[in-house]
Amino acid sequence: MKVQNIAPLGVGKVNKNLLAYLNGEKNSVVDQFVISREKAHNSECIQVQYTEIPKPLYTFWVSPRKSKNKTPKHTGGKKPYVMLMLQELEILAKKGIPAETVGHLIFLVPYIEWKTGKLVIGREKRNVKVEDIQKIFNKSKRATLYIIADLKKHSLIERKEGAYFVSRAIIKKG
Repeated sequence: MKVQNIAPLGVGKVNKNLLAYLNGEKNSVVDQFVISREKAHNSECIQVQYTEIPKPLYTFWVSPRKSKNKTPKHTGGKKPYVMLMLQELEILAKKGIPAETVGHLIFLVPYIEWKTGKLVIGREKRNVKVEDIQKIFNKSKRATLYIIADLKKHSLIERKEGAYFVSRAIIKKG
């Protein structure tokens, strides 16, 4: 944001050098005091000094605003990820679980809540309902109920406290 006129803010006539400093066009301004800026990586060191005193009155660091390309805070700037426990999958494969059942579980991954394994929808973290799972799989209600029963049978999901939870022994998010 470029500063053009700060008179509406209750400030009278402004020194053009101060205005250039505020706009980032200059790194220092001298009047009765000196304001200077030194940039280092993604921060700035700002010093305020009175012209007759050699030592700075104030020195502080400022970090400019982050970029507008915001990433989720819960991932530390990285893309979201899940951990898939391979040994557990091998055990399930030896027990004869169909690959299609594991595939259905993978389709539910985007709806797993961090650290709890609970299946939720949207920002309000509403518990997933059968109708929501039906939309995720794009299947009829009857086919969806068979899929849910199959996932429960193989202990890949469980229903408790009115919500579905994915087995954290198989998939961990966060």
